[in-house]
Amino acid sequence: MDRITKKGEIEVIIRRVLASEDVESMAKVLLKDILSFKVKFPLLEYAAHLLIDGLPSRYIYKMCDEVAAFNTIGGNVIIGIMLQSRLNSDKASALHYASKYMDQGAEWYVTDIIGERVFGYGMLMYFDEVFILIQQYAQHDSKWVVRAVGAGGHYAIKKGLDKESVDRLFELLISLANARDHHIKTGIGWAAKTTARFHPEIIDKYRPLIIAGEGVGRWFIRKVNIGLKRHAYFNLI
Repeated sequence: MDRITKKGEIEVIIRRVLASEDVESMAKVLLKDILSFKVKFPLLEYAAHLLIDGLPSRYIYKMCDEVAAFNTIGGNVIIGIMLQSRLNSDKASALHYASKYMDQGAEWYVTDIIGERVFGYGMLMYFDEVFILIQQYAQHDSKWVVRAVGAGGHYAIKKGLDKESVDRLFELLISLANARDHHIKTGIGWAAKTTARFHPEIIDKYRPLIIAGEGVGRWFIRKVNIGLKRHAYFNLI
């Protein structure tokens, strides 16, 4: 068997994981019996929720540390959901650990997987509190963490973030619209395109600032225009 395809299989394995004597042993079983196989993301998220239900909350960050050390793609999904579970009570730490793993992972997919599930979900569910922190991470030294602001913004907007919050988020995106790094441009451009797709009226509001061109790269304008193309009644920039 090279893949896991059923929730029942996941449930059996997670019971075995939780029966291990300590967090290190649990993580090793998780690696051997799940993360070494092909598993679709929804099943990995299901596994993470089962882990959360079975683990004392004080062990969540320790488990994330252990899983991050394996450097597996699926492990990032599990980390993202486990940190997501801490957002309700421990937002600053959840985002801190997310930024740490994204920086350590140093790959676009690590940033996007964790960024959507922690930065993005956090903005969607707890915008006012989380956005204060997101503004700080937008100035982070790591390009991977800054990219996550875009990945998370894309997720939150796509999932229904309210218009007022999207407006505030777009202001932050504009402040990053002259970035030079490829990975930052990709993440921030992704969120800008999604803003234009779901809220073209916000683009209209900021059109004079975008057209002025000061601090706004052509790459940012291209992404906005791609998002606007679905709205025939809005002129491209």
